[in-house]
Amino acid sequence: MIKKGHKYMKKILNWISIIIAVLAIFLVYLIFTQKDRKGAINVAEETLQYLKNGCIMYDNYSLGRESKDLMTIRSAAGVLTDYFGKTELTDEAWLTGYAENQNLTGIILTDQNGELLAGSEAAEYGIWTDILKKKNILDIAQNARKTYAEHIKLEDSSYDYAIASAPQISGLILVYRDTVSSGEDDNDITLNMLVSGYNFDMDAAVIITDEDIIRSSNIPELPEGLALTECPVKEFDTSSWGQGHLIRLEYNGNLWYGGCCAYKNYQLYAFFPQNRVFNERTAMMGYTATFIIFFWFLLVMIRFRMARADMNKIQSQVRTIRAISSIYTSNILIQIDKREWEPIKLSEDMQIYLKESYDAEEMLQAVVKNSIAPKFWENYRKFADLTTMRERLGQKNSLEYDFMLKDGKWYSSMIIPQTRDESGNVVTILLVNRDISEEKKRELDGRQRLRYAMEQEQRANAVKTDFLRRMSHDIRTPINGIRGMVSISNHHLGNMQKQRECNEKILRASGFLLDLVNDVLDMNKLESGEIKLENRLFNMTELLQETADIIDTQAVEAGVAFVLNPYQGIHDWFVGSPLHFRQIIQNIMSNAVKYNREKGFVEVSCQELSNDGIWSEIKFTCVDTGIGMSREFQKHVFDPFAQEQSEARTRYAGTGLGLAIVKELVEQMGGKIEFSSEKGIGTVFIVTMKLKISSTIPEQEKKEKTPEKSIAGTRVLLVEDNDLNMEIAEFMLANANVQVVCAWNGQQAVELFEQSQQGEFDLILMDIMMPVMNGLIAAKTIRGMERKDAAEIPIIAMTANAFSDDIEQSREAGMNEHLSKPLDEQKLVEVIRKYIC
Repeated sequence: MIKKGHKYMKKILNWISIIIAVLAIFLVYLIFTQKDRKGAINVAEETLQYLKNGCIMYDNYSLGRESKDLMTIRSAAGVLTDYFGKTELTDEAWLTGYAENQNLTGIILTDQNGELLAGSEAAEYGIWTDILKKKNILDIAQNARKTYAEHIKLEDSSYDYAIASAPQISGLILVYRDTVSSGEDDNDITLNMLVSGYNFDMDAAVIITDEDIIRSSNIPELPEGLALTECPVKEFDTSSWGQGHLIRLEYNGNLWYGGCCAYKNYQLYAFFPQNRVFNERTAMMGYTATFIIFFWFLLVMIRFRMARADMNKIQSQVRTIRAISSIYTSNILIQIDKREWEPIKLSEDMQIYLKESYDAEEMLQAVVKNSIAPKFWENYRKFADLTTMRERLGQKNSLEYDFMLKDGKWYSSMIIPQTRDESGNVVTILLVNRDISEEKKRELDGRQRLRYAMEQEQRANAVKTDFLRRMSHDIRTPINGIRGMVSISNHHLGNMQKQRECNEKILRASGFLLDLVNDVLDMNKLESGEIKLENRLFNMTELLQETADIIDTQAVEAGVAFVLNPYQGIHDWFVGSPLHFRQIIQNIMSNAVKYNREKGFVEVSCQELSNDGIWSEIKFTCVDTGIGMSREFQKHVFDPFAQEQSEARTRYAGTGLGLAIVKELVEQMGGKIEFSSEKGIGTVFIVTMKLKISSTIPEQEKKEKTPEKSIAGTRVLLVEDNDLNMEIAEFMLANANVQVVCAWNGQQAVELFEQSQQGEFDLILMDIMMPVMNGLIAAKTIRGMERKDAAEIPIIAMTANAFSDDIEQSREAGMNEHLSKPLDEQKLVEVIRKYIC
């Protein structure tokens, strides 16, 4: 923003801040004045109520005390009347003694006219003369039952007196007591006791007056008995009290605020010093002023920093221009209205074709024609058009356009506003160019990688869809066969030959289903890296022969001639992974038999090509005269589920995973697989890999056929939650004459073992996934029991979970062996024999 705008904004901010400060102070003043006034009114009302309650208590007490005293003095007069006729009452000594006995000040006897007849020694007839001459008093002498009693003040003293009739002397008896000299008033409650020594809220000054004098006050300058004319409360303007306002009073040069109320002939006043009434307002005004001063100081500091920031901004712009000059290959300052330009930095080729005589538009046209590739000319002219520059920039910070030069390099051109007029329109701009060839190359490479990734994802989705489609077909086909054969078998219940045929077909169909599951699991393990290669000693000749024996059986059934040539090599004992090597060659040989023609031929050979004393290079070759493969299919032969003919899945009962598994295993074992094939002629597969030569050759043991030991009579605890699986396992064990005790979950198994005698069970077959308690927990619980056979009894896992981590978990739980379902009867018996015999 321009300087004039800055000054104007500063003035506005100054006035706004002043107005806000004044309003804040005024608002605080109003709020806390009202609040303090309400508080003072409440305290005044409470104080006046306290004084009023005290006056009520004082009046009640005074009335009760006076009545009691008059009853006493009246009784004394009555008793004295009763003494007439019994003693000579005109005897001064006797009257004096009676007065002292009754705590009386004096006793006076008069005639019916009120003239003195006799009296006690201290009696003062003179002060009572006026009372005794009153007609209503003299009338008492004429009425023997009439008595008069009163409290009176005479000659600066207070008296209780009683007058009774004395018929014996046809006169009056007056008895009296001086309440002041006798000290009876010393312990009375006075109005001054209400305020004396009492600390009122807000340092309240309180005054109680009657019509003439001050009756009570806690102000030393206004003592009890002071005439009301000398008291400042006479100036109280009480008209506003009771209307939500305080009464204002000036006394001794100070301001007081308070209230008043009347009770009987009393006037009650309570007022407070000004500093106590508005103490919270004073404090809050101080806080507000402090905050405003702090805020004002902060504002000054901010303005100072802004001024410094403006100066730094100018310096920064200079540094920015210099920095841009070092970053960009060219940097040109252009004034839009004047069409003038100033080169801050030019590239070498610009220095050649740009002339100082050019105006800004001519300069831009020269850049387009001399440097930029023709296909970007039109767009660049629109980008650098000065006639529309202001509208396109608006309030934006920059405009940018990427283009290619004639030499193939990519450049980025940026327009940056430098100055604006008072209306915010751009006046000058910077046109900068920089080489972005490397960035563009990375961008294009990134797009290509993204496109490739998307294609890969699409292919993966297609493979997944194809996998589900193939699995649906491959799973439903054997299931259909199994269910169909069960229906046929049920139809021919009496035909044993037909029953055997159906059972064999059911077994083959379930075997295909098992192979399919195993292949899928193997493929999944390979892709996820879960396959763990072994490091075991094995004999190549024995491995080849054992594998060939399995394939030879398949070849006989298929009508294919199968030949295994003798192993050719110096070394026969190796250390490696015989399980996976067997899987490789068995898959290749099995495919050679499966995809062969009737009366076809399969020849297998294995030879040692070379060795260095530690490693041997082995070559395995399988040649067949089968159906062969087309050139197009050979490109996909190792893809999962790849089969050249759609009917091959049904005709040859294959999953299309065998060769994919073989290739993965060969590569993991560091080998290489090659093949050649011709449609209708046959196929040759060659696998080469290095195997470690065994440093020790075990002595050949004489293989004498010894009769296998029987497991009959073995006591087995069978734990299985599935009825069908329980029946199958129980059948297999019964065939071997094994004694079986059944448990349907892990909890039952634990309880049965715990309740059994030592050594009652020889072995436990334990399913893993069961309700109540699974097999892993059950095995751990049994192993943890404090009995000898708990640690020694073999526990065999018997589960459909066949992954390596499942096997590892069963071993960690204390199980000795892991059998995967579906159970093989022969393998089951061998495992039991292994641990029992």
